[in-house]
Amino acid sequence: MKEECDGLGAKYEAPDDLDQLYFREDIHGQQIFHLIDAVNDWKKEIDVLPSRYFDTHEDAIKYHGYSNYDNYLKLVRADTTRIGCAEVHCQDDGRRSYRVFCLMNNMPLKSGDVVYQIGKGGCTEDDASSCPDGSSCERETGLCKMDEEQ
Repeated sequence: MKEECDGLGAKYEAPDDLDQLYFREDIHGQQIFHLIDAVNDWKKEIDVLPSRYFDTHEDAIKYHGYSNYDNYLKLVRADTTRIGCAEVHCQDDGRRSYRVFCLMNNMPLKSGDVVYQIGKGGCTEDDASSCPDGSSCERETGLCKMDEEQ
């Protein structure tokens, strides 16, 4: 975003110790982009990558540094509990572009890191250990939700 939108005053600085997602699309004609378009682009990486690229030893999906599916793995990481995104539509000299930048509250993935444990799906209210400390299972979604901060 920094380079592409400098003329519009859209600059960012990101800490190196937080995981990041970035989406860039040059706009042609009357196309309109939204945050969901960026998320869908990151998600579709899994559709084109053979499963043999995933290490499934010890009932876990582990990261191995293949950049072809970095964004997807960042989205599905089990230890991500917060994500914040900024989006900007840029226009400069008649050129239009769209940028999304997101930060997560965890360190960037390194080779060998566990992305998530292989299991039968979401958490259950009956099993308190199915969610990390400081979180509980949300019945409607089957996802772990961070407890309200005191």
